[in-house]
Amino acid sequence: MLIWDLQSVMKLTPPEESCSSFITAIWPTVGCTQQGLITSLVLPVGACLIHKIALIDVAVWGTVSLFLQLFLFRVTDAIFRGMPERISNNEVPAAMVLASFKLAGSITLAIAIVG
Repeated sequence: MLIWDLQSVMKLTPPEESCSSFITAIWPTVGCTQQGLITSLVLPVGACLIHKIALIDVAVWGTVSLFLQLFLFRVTDAIFRGMPERISNNEVPAAMVLASFKLAGSITLAIAIVG
């Protein structure tokens, strides 16, 4: 489920923001944003695994959480315009703010799923 989530996010991420365009540079900003992305995708699915009984519940809520996360990522990107340029300029605080907002949305979503 996590691999499917990551592939979906990477397909929807613009090329200038994706990890593949920065992979040769090994910048801490990219590591920070990718860590925030992976952790924010894992939290709602983990909440599903803990509190849902059947495998179909996990699949349904995992899919719903993926689409809600993608919506939250787009809202975050709309709020913080110009973030790809700041990340490519290796501004660590900008990357940390972006990752923390994505994590905050993920924690809120995980709490909503648990109910």
